[in-house]
Amino acid sequence: MGDYNRTFFRPYGIGGGAYLRYNWNAHFSTKAQCTVLDIRRPIENTVVNADLQQEFNFFPFGQMNSLLWSRFFSPYIALGLGLNTFQDARSSTLFAFNLPFSLGFKFKILQRLNLGVEWTLHKLFTDKFDGTSNPYDYQKRSPWMGKDWFSLCAINFGVDIGEKGRFCK
Repeated sequence: MGDYNRTFFRPYGIGGGAYLRYNWNAHFSTKAQCTVLDIRRPIENTVVNADLQQEFNFFPFGQMNSLLWSRFFSPYIALGLGLNTFQDARSSTLFAFNLPFSLGFKFKILQRLNLGVEWTLHKLFTDKFDGTSNPYDYQKRSPWMGKDWFSLCAINFGVDIGEKGRFCK
């Protein structure tokens, strides 16, 4: 969402990525992810995005054999910091920090196999993401106004590796 686009999921592209998640306990985890996206803006190019997010599971999740009260599903929210790289209208490579915040739902399919659906909004600290910068002179009102956004709707698969944590019952 920027100066040219005022609606979610238009124009859309496709992407892929990978993530690592460390579960601190049944409610909190830290996720590092890297995604490569084909975003169709007024100028088409590839965006590489790297995020580090802290997740909060609303239900205890993931320790099926260790906790009697653990669930096989949980909605969650996440907040973090990110960095992405993209090209502007002059084909110059730019870097921009962003604030990603997510809403998601995850399922434990098998003992070590997870499935998730997530929607992430990225608030960028630049107005050059869509190929134009500040056409409406927002900087006079607020330094936060006029900055671009992008959203990502993802389906993710995860495999638990390592030893399961042991908790008192």
